[in-house]
Amino acid sequence: MSWYFDQPFHAVVHSPQDAPFVLSALAHLLQPRSARLTVERALKHVFVSVDEPVGNFTHVTAQDRSFRDFVRGLPRWEGRLSPHVETITTDTAHAFDFDPQEFYRRVVQVYDVDYSNFMPYAPTVKRRFLTDDPVQRKNFGHLFIAWYDRESYLDKPGARAAVEWLKSIRRYLAKHTVVGRAPPATPPSLSSLEGGLTEALARFRDELRAHLPASAHGDPLRFYADELDRLVAPPEAVHPQRREALVEVLQALLLPPPRIHFFQRIAGTRDLLARWRQSQRPEVDRAALQEATAHLRDAAGAALAWAW
Repeated sequence: MSWYFDQPFHAVVHSPQDAPFVLSALAHLLQPRSARLTVERALKHVFVSVDEPVGNFTHVTAQDRSFRDFVRGLPRWEGRLSPHVETITTDTAHAFDFDPQEFYRRVVQVYDVDYSNFMPYAPTVKRRFLTDDPVQRKNFGHLFIAWYDRESYLDKPGARAAVEWLKSIRRYLAKHTVVGRAPPATPPSLSSLEGGLTEALARFRDELRAHLPASAHGDPLRFYADELDRLVAPPEAVHPQRREALVEVLQALLLPPPRIHFFQRIAGTRDLLARWRQSQRPEVDRAALQEATAHLRDAAGAALAWAW
């Protein structure tokens, strides 16, 4: 049940996959040199809280202290968060704490959606809710708000009261929790990570283009080759319409442009490798590109671990 993350910009902030990039940008923003008003405006713009949970914000915390205090207490700051963080966990379900019977009476009985590709059907929800998985039950609260908190739906009988009650008991939309690393790790340099990823992307692209048939129009490999061209290109060569929601979030958090482009390249490589792994390509293609693929996977893995 993840449809409530329906706006791409805000979905980035909620995403466990993109959390390292977003939290790294937050750490840049929260450095003591940043003006307090600038910080608070940026946090509000992306609906992120770093001190106390807020019902319609994503909350970022560091176990026994706030994320703001965690960042301000780092032993040293050299432009990235990854050396100081062991793990990041993301939670949505525990934003709500309710009695299932009360939730069923206040919310599920009001639910009447029977015509959506995104929402579960009302009869199924009503039949299974009280015996459903507790995490799914709690996540349904987010889903209900996203669907009914619109003027055309709030007039439905009971909907307004249900939405208001849910909002009153919701502590956050999602919560990222940082577990610190002590002492800080010593990662590879940013320049070596970026250079390694760029070289691996270019190698994979060139190998891929060498295997494109003479008439490649419509061939699935063409999509990957074009995407690799975009990932290898310098930032000024990327068409503005192709700048995805991750870039918008990082810009809103005032991350320096060179780091934004690097994070964009890392995330794009991660997504491309996932699609490549799941694609139905002939084994001969995979075998021919095996070494270049492994090289790119290693470079992307290093960047995902240490570049943020």
